[in-house]
Amino acid sequence: MILVTGFEPFANNRVNPSMILMEVLAQSPFANLDCLLLPVDWHKTVEILERQLALKKYQTIFHFGLASERTKISLERFAYNSKRANQTDNNQNSFFRDSCINPKGPAYIESNAPISKLFHHLENFEVPVEISTDPGRYLCNYLYYYSLQKSAFDKTIYSLFIHLPPLEPRSKVEQLAQVFTEYFKLI
Repeated sequence: MILVTGFEPFANNRVNPSMILMEVLAQSPFANLDCLLLPVDWHKTVEILERQLALKKYQTIFHFGLASERTKISLERFAYNSKRANQTDNNQNSFFRDSCINPKGPAYIESNAPISKLFHHLENFEVPVEISTDPGRYLCNYLYYYSLQKSAFDKTIYSLFIHLPPLEPRSKVEQLAQVFTEYFKLI
């Protein structure tokens, strides 16, 4: 089973392509796929993911989020044990100073997912893609660090965070959903 997560719109972003991707993928006939839309909320996001992971055993988790300043899809190689926000979440929670996600955890965790395989798949479909080493320190990194900690304890779970640039119109996200659906069939 594959779990795919995305986020609702936040801050000045009226549209979050990861949310649209969830909507499109949820309509997919691909049977081994669950989609989970997450709130942009420091207190609820991991709690909702934990509840979902308690319901089912997933082999692969793909987290999607918006990186509004990027122009390519970014496959995030690392998550860092740091949370910080220059803006509040959708419920006005924030961390304006750097703080640890897990005081007993490592400084960073590398994804165990086959990143280069996905990179080449996206390139073959002429999707602008890069491998990134900086997921930021906002909620995306927070969720990713938590997810990679889970993967570290259970080596049968692969986890990867994918940042999307702003993608409009909706047809671009729909095309991207098809590319990811094709990849999901390969794993």
